[in-house]
Amino acid sequence: HSNNECRADLVEVMVTCSNNAATCGVQLEMWEEVQKYAKNAYILMTALFKKRGSRIHSILVKDNGHCDSKLFGEWRVKSHLLLARALSEKEEYDDALEELKMARGIIAYYTVGEGLIDDAAAKSSALRLRSQEREILKLKAKSSERKKAILKKEKARAQAMFGKNDSTKSTTAKQNIERQEVKQIQQAPPSPRDHQHENGVVTSIGTDDTSGVVKLQSTSDKNLDSKDSAKKRRVSFSSKLEEKHEYVEEEEEVEEWYDEHKEALILLVIGG
Repeated sequence: HSNNECRADLVEVMVTCSNNAATCGVQLEMWEEVQKYAKNAYILMTALFKKRGSRIHSILVKDNGHCDSKLFGEWRVKSHLLLARALSEKEEYDDALEELKMARGIIAYYTVGEGLIDDAAAKSSALRLRSQEREILKLKAKSSERKKAILKKEKARAQAMFGKNDSTKSTTAKQNIERQEVKQIQQAPPSPRDHQHENGVVTSIGTDDTSGVVKLQSTSDKNLDSKDSAKKRRVSFSSKLEEKHEYVEEEEEVEEWYDEHKEALILLVIGG
């Protein structure tokens, strides 16, 4: 064989063996190995796809009997499927769904698009591609369901976490506001005309400008009655004080008159 024929055979063996090794990894649930081997196969076929019409490509088609639908359709779709399966099992659902999307694009190209060729080999390959498409749809549905379930759990966890914190923050903020209001009320200076009585009744204190006597006014009828009686007692007591004061003054005047006329009175008494 020539060098190109050896290279063509080597490409075919490497691609098929890599995809088969990845398939075995799926059975063993060795997802890292599945991803590695499937990616190797995909890289080889992508490089060959870019060199379509080259000597190696021609040998694979003419001498080895492979059509483009098989080389660039089935083999690449298989690599995408294996990659998507490994990514899905690793819970990398977005990447898995992207791999499945590319695989469906390849299938569409070789079954209904420009890659569709009217010959026996291409038609046989198209049937196998349709079978692969059913696997893609199943894996897509499974990955989408798993993604939704994880998002739902994460959402519930976030609501449980942040919702509780928001409620706590709201309660704390409300309590702080109430404390500030109480503090402001406590620190506010008392009004010059407001007074809090010991019995809890608010009264008003005013000053009589003419007499300087402090007057206490209350909204309680009971307190008004007590104030009136107190005032009466105060008035009565003041009258007694005035009478007493007048009596003392009279006594002082008598004593002064007696002192002034003492000698005359003595002479009058002796002479009489």
